[in-house]
Amino acid sequence: MKTKIYTLLLILSFITPCFGQSNDLIETVRKGNRQIKSFTAKFTEMQYRHATKQSNEMYGKMYFDAIGRIAMIYTEPEGDYVIIDGSTIVTKRKGQKSHFSGAKANAMTELSNNIMHCMTGEINLVAEENDAELRSKADNTYYNFILTRRTIDPKQKHQLVKLTLRYDKRSCALVLLMAEDASGNTSTYALSAPQLNVEIPDNVFISKQ
Repeated sequence: MKTKIYTLLLILSFITPCFGQSNDLIETVRKGNRQIKSFTAKFTEMQYRHATKQSNEMYGKMYFDAIGRIAMIYTEPEGDYVIIDGSTIVTKRKGQKSHFSGAKANAMTELSNNIMHCMTGEINLVAEENDAELRSKADNTYYNFILTRRTIDPKQKHQLVKLTLRYDKRSCALVLLMAEDASGNTSTYALSAPQLNVEIPDNVFISKQ
């Protein structure tokens, strides 16, 4: 799986110069996502740290519904999770549970808004909220988008500076999200085996112990 993801990132680096801007592609993805009321998929998450040149892969299953809830339940490392329900975010990493909500969760709220907008195909909103230039390209299988922040604050080392999105051309469902911060760190989420408009039990979106 690691080889597949590195190959995918290499392909993305080569196709970047071919990108342009098309409001038609943006609108196609937005309209297509209006038909998706719920979504489950297997995911591979890859975290790359520029300073150490090290990467770490994690695996699990993602659940999403259009009312504003996302759950990422990890099988590796087992027991970890991220649950987003509106403006509330609950995470469990390495046995440590964290809860974010209200004004003290501004950074996490911004992150959750970005993820939710990407999942629902609201690419223009992501561009507006991050003051980003938006470029797009369609190939035979995917709609591809790159968002690049216009102004970077040198004091914010973890500020989002670039976002790469890929949507399946048949369903308009998100299949790849790659975020890069000002320090050169990247977080990549590759989604596979998606199931659309399936019933998801409410308890999936409730944090576990």
